[in-house]
Amino acid sequence: MGEVIFITSGKGGVGKTTVTANLGKELARSDKKVMLLDFDFGLRNLDILLGLEQAVVYDISDVLEGRCRLRQAVIHPWRDLPMYFLPAAADADYLPDSERFSYLMENLKASFDYILIDSPAGVSQLFDMTVPFLTSVIVVVTSDSASISDASYIFRTLPGQQQTGRYLILNRFPAGRWQRRRRLDAEDLHLFFHVPVLGTVYEDKKAGECTDYGQLMSEKSSAAGRSFAKISRRILDYSSINKG
Repeated sequence: MGEVIFITSGKGGVGKTTVTANLGKELARSDKKVMLLDFDFGLRNLDILLGLEQAVVYDISDVLEGRCRLRQAVIHPWRDLPMYFLPAAADADYLPDSERFSYLMENLKASFDYILIDSPAGVSQLFDMTVPFLTSVIVVVTSDSASISDASYIFRTLPGQQQTGRYLILNRFPAGRWQRRRRLDAEDLHLFFHVPVLGTVYEDKKAGECTDYGQLMSEKSSAAGRSFAKISRRILDYSSINKG
C-alpha cells in the first residue's frame, strides 16, 4: 500500500506547493510511482506551477461525483517519470461525500507508492477526512516568527495518532551567511518542535521564474535540486525503516 503524505503549513506563502511538486519529481526519479493531489480547492495553484493549467479538463470533484473516471481526470505529461497529477476542485466550498472520498483514497493507495497532498494552509474539514489514510504530515515553515507560530498551532491540532509521522521542512532559508544571523535554523526548529526536520531549502532567486514558466526548481537550480533530492532520500529512508 502506498504512503499518503499531507504537506501543509500554518500560513500561506511559505512554498508548500513548490515543495509538493519538487518532492514528487525527486521521488519519481527514484522509480517510485507518485500521485500529486491538489487539495487547495478553489485556488488550484499546483497545476499552474507544473505548467498544466491548460491541460486540466476534469478535476477531483468530477471523479467523486461520477462525472468522469479517475483515469480521465489524472494528467500524466511526464513520459519519462512515473509522476501523475489530479487537479483540485474549482469550487472552494466543495466538500466530498466521505464514502466516495474513502473509496478514492483506498484506490490511490493501492495504485501508487506515494500520494503527496498539497493542502490549503491551516486545518480544514478535508484534512479531517484524510487523517485515517495518512502516513505522515509535513509542515513547511520559513524562519520568520509568524510562520513558526502558525506551524506550532498546526502541530497542536494534529490528531495524536502514533502511526502518523510528523516532520518539518525549512523553506526559503537565506543563502548568504550574513542573512542567517538571528534566524532560526533546522537545528533550532528540531529543538523547538521536537519533530525531525527533513531538510532545508535555501532561498533562490529563480523560484519566481520557475513559477511563472511552469518549471520545477530542481530543473533550474542545482542548489534547490540538491536540497529536494536530499529530502526525498530521507523520506525513502524513513519509509524503509517504518516498513521494516
